[in-house]
Amino acid sequence: MGTTKNNSKSELIIFNNLDRDTLKNKLPSTVENNEIYTKKSLAKANIKPKEKDSLAKIASNDSTNFLINKKNDLNLLVYVSPTYGGIMSKNSPLDSRLNTNPKTSEIKWSYGIFLNYAATEKWSMRFGISKTNLSFITKNATVNVSDYKNINYSKNISNTFIYNNFGFSKTMTITQDISYTEIPLEINYNINNKKFGISSILGLSYLFLDKNSIFIETENGNRLNIGNTKNLSENTFSVNAGISIDYKFSRKIKVYIEPMLKYHLIDYKNNSNYINPYSIGVQTGLHFSFLK
Repeated sequence: MGTTKNNSKSELIIFNNLDRDTLKNKLPSTVENNEIYTKKSLAKANIKPKEKDSLAKIASNDSTNFLINKKNDLNLLVYVSPTYGGIMSKNSPLDSRLNTNPKTSEIKWSYGIFLNYAATEKWSMRFGISKTNLSFITKNATVNVSDYKNINYSKNISNTFIYNNFGFSKTMTITQDISYTEIPLEINYNINNKKFGISSILGLSYLFLDKNSIFIETENGNRLNIGNTKNLSENTFSVNAGISIDYKFSRKIKVYIEPMLKYHLIDYKNNSNYINPYSIGVQTGLHFSFLK
């Protein structure tokens, strides 16, 4: 939305949606087309003094004031996110013998980009692509036992090989390194759109498996890539929910932070051990508007 050279910030009038609809039939068409309301334009309209007081306020030089634009807004969002992956159940995706073993996750970095379409001042939809990295860790796994059911061991690698070649270690830590290409489709509801904005997020993601590796580290410090997770699905879905908090530097640029929870639906084939994985991330980045 452009302004005329003769208009100063102190002359501009800001209206909310209700104000604009109320004034729609009273203001000259040329003013409506320009989408900017000034004192002079308002004086030409047939508006009662009390209506002026209740419907308009003069925009100050404070950067917290932004002109209302009737046009739909297209935005670009980029972000990075520390991401923690977990499993809601205590069951192990690798073998039921590991169900009672301590499990944790290493925080990994994810990143992505969104194209956001603001249909109204309250509702918007965004579509993107991102790289999601996860790490699932099982501790104190017994080494000198038969191979674990859902580990696809590399050629010539087995639990017996690990035991015999790495100092007869009794236990090892097993780390699943998993990466996805994620295609999210999410809806945002704008709760507050001031200098500090807040909105809720709900959506779905389609995930393509990129990386599937398993590393072990024995109790005496030896580390080895032993293969991958046998029953990991090549693609999956997640249900996404979160909150977005942003700070506006200008009409076109703002910084935002989004705590997000993503529940994964079908990460494992033949999920008889009832694995319920999830990921938690804090997406932090910049929001660029294409408004003129």
